[in-house]
Amino acid sequence: NIQSGSEKQLRLERRTYLLSTLLSFIFVTQLVALLLFVFNADKMSALFVGAMCAVGTLNVNVFGFPALIAQIVVFFLASSWLVINHLDTRAYDYPLVKVKYILLLLLRPLLLVAAVLQLRYFLGL
Repeated sequence: NIQSGSEKQLRLERRTYLLSTLLSFIFVTQLVALLLFVFNADKMSALFVGAMCAVGTLNVNVFGFPALIAQIVVFFLASSWLVINHLDTRAYDYPLVKVKYILLLLLRPLLLVAAVLQLRYFLGL
């Protein structure tokens, strides 16, 4: 209840704000991670025979392109979450709290899958 000034309500609002701030930092980091993944794949092409660009590097093992696709999916979902969070924090009564936390539940397993695929890709090089 946004109208309530109770101690419990204030604690909930502070926790929500803290969590939103931490998640914003994590998701901005994920946006940068996609760019670094592609940049790194392109620069590593010099290390592999026959690889002339990022495509050749990603073809080195079976986890290259799935890792890239997972990163792209996370990129767009994280971007969506950041936009929803921005709109939610601008509104007086935080109308999108449930929406952004439902999206967070969808994002959590995808973040794990993307991390595992990247780990398998890099360990397989």
